[in-house]
Amino acid sequence: MISESYPTLKETYGLLSGIAFLVPYSLFGLFSGTLADMTSNRKNMLGLISMAWSLTIVLTGVLDSFVLLIVFRIIQGVLESVNNPLDYSII
Repeated sequence: MISESYPTLKETYGLLSGIAFLVPYSLFGLFSGTLADMTSNRKNMLGLISMAWSLTIVLTGVLDSFVLLIVFRIIQGVLESVNNPLDYSII
């Protein structure tokens, strides 16, 4: 059970689901549209971003440090914010 592995999860869940993910997602989202427009091969960049985002999701499941969990949530927020403009530009 997750709560047995992370006994302080009830107190720190807001940090993981809120600040650690949404702040980088929102801040980097301001620049990710411009980055998507400057990219010449959007399909390759979308593939790389999707693979990196998936890798951070997988690695989040095997981490044993709360600090690393926060770091990977920040990375997930940044990568997901780049993913959305690339998706919409290809459609």
